[in-house]
Amino acid sequence: MFGLNRNRVPKPFLHRIFPEGVQPHITEGWIYGAEETRIYGGYNEHHAVDFAVPTGTPVLAAADGLALASFEEVPIRYPGPQARTWQGQPIFWGFGLFVMILHKNGLVTYYAHLHRLADRVQAAYLAPQVLSPDDVVPPHTVFTKDDFCKNYPAVSVCTGDVIGYSGITGMGMGRRTYDNWLAGKPYAVNDEEHVHFALSPLPAVTADAPYVDPFGIHGLAEAYPAYSSNWALPRSLWLR
Repeated sequence: MFGLNRNRVPKPFLHRIFPEGVQPHITEGWIYGAEETRIYGGYNEHHAVDFAVPTGTPVLAAADGLALASFEEVPIRYPGPQARTWQGQPIFWGFGLFVMILHKNGLVTYYAHLHRLADRVQAAYLAPQVLSPDDVVPPHTVFTKDDFCKNYPAVSVCTGDVIGYSGITGMGMGRRTYDNWLAGKPYAVNDEEHVHFALSPLPAVTADAPYVDPFGIHGLAEAYPAYSSNWALPRSLWLR
């Protein structure tokens, strides 16, 4: 049921992830722009699309599936093993508070940097592991079909259900955001408010995941159509 045939191009199945009337700006595409690449020490592989929206904007499930949620934030260590600094401050990256949904075609959608979860999805939240001194990672770095179906309390969601609310978690500047997020305090970050939307087959949440560009473009933010545009691109997985 949840197996992906890698020899077959998936049919378009994604619906838009914000309520009608919300018009986000795409600030990053598959490849980071020059400023982000400089901050991240030359690393330019984004493998997602960033939709800039104000904190608290409802985020919707792009398709039916099984949802899990957790928190991820780690110091940037590229291009070496030492934690990287920018303007004299440590910088962090990661999904922050995120939801991932396993769909019937075997693909997983990710909705990252959230501020809070919808009440129903809260039941599927897995508290992360806090590793000394700075890493905050989900209980497992790899999630498989069994994790969604058997091992954890995944919840069923339908297309258009509110799964959470946008934020800016997981991108700390000076200190990680996780502690202040838990305490409900403000936190400094190294990026604008946005929802990081990514797509991959299983296994999920792993550095080796073969992410898929939902637009089929693999370009910079400037290559992507506006949110209000027709997304009927040749390799797009968004519904026409």
